[in-house]
Amino acid sequence: MQLSMLRSCGAAAILTLAIACGGDDAGPEPLDTATRDGLCQADCERLVACQPDRTQAECMASCQAELGTWLRTDVAVDVFTCRSQLACGASDDACVTCSPTDAHRRYEAACRANLAACDVNLEAMCEVDLNTVVSGDAGLICIVTPTVVDELTACIPAGVDCTTATTCIEAALDRAGVGF
Repeated sequence: MQLSMLRSCGAAAILTLAIACGGDDAGPEPLDTATRDGLCQADCERLVACQPDRTQAECMASCQAELGTWLRTDVAVDVFTCRSQLACGASDDACVTCSPTDAHRRYEAACRANLAACDVNLEAMCEVDLNTVVSGDAGLICIVTPTVVDELTACIPAGVDCTTATTCIEAALDRAGVGF
């Protein structure tokens, strides 16, 4: 089974959350509720001002549902800061970049090496460098906290069966509540 979550990603909302993260494993922390609510509040104020048919309550509920603790705080803060400076109707594509941590690089190496013989889209499933212009949804794993990425890496040891690996990865993403 291919990882439909990582291939198709339904990433429009989540993809706007990927910006300037990076470094080693110690840096990116999971998004906490207070930070999430503050980011959603500011973003929704701008969105409601730009889209008068939208209510603050609807926007907040949607934003809070989309932003989980699996998301790196550095990613969310940078994206929402960038978006707050945009004019109504402006594309937020310029807000979208991400630098993988060491945990992300370990995941990609294990994924490419140990799933090469599997019937999966290695670019969509393994890529950790987010480049929306070149690779579409590939690389979205970059916005996930290193702790969750380490769980994904544990799913793909050398010699793993393809079905076992993809089932394990899907279960780890589900347990973490990853929303893409």
